[in-house]
Amino acid sequence: EQCKLNRLESSLAKQKLKERSSRTRKLIESGGLVNKAELDHLPKDVLLGAFVHIRELLENEPAHEDLFQAKGKAAFLKHKETDKCL
Repeated sequence: EQCKLNRLESSLAKQKLKERSSRTRKLIESGGLVNKAELDHLPKDVLLGAFVHIRELLENEPAHEDLFQAKGKAAFLKHKETDKCL
């Protein structure tokens, strides 16, 4: 009985660690996107305000997501090409 409980606790701890690692990876990626967009020089409150504005814009005008996606893909391609030249 104690063995079973220990295994369950261990499994839960591993799951929590995986979730935490996944969240950390996502946050790091978000920071990388801010850097790629060349916005990392802006203060935190300006960035947060911009993100809130984007969220509100997408809530009110979902079609903007297509525009943002196209611009994002183009920016990734541009960075990929720039990285190849280095």
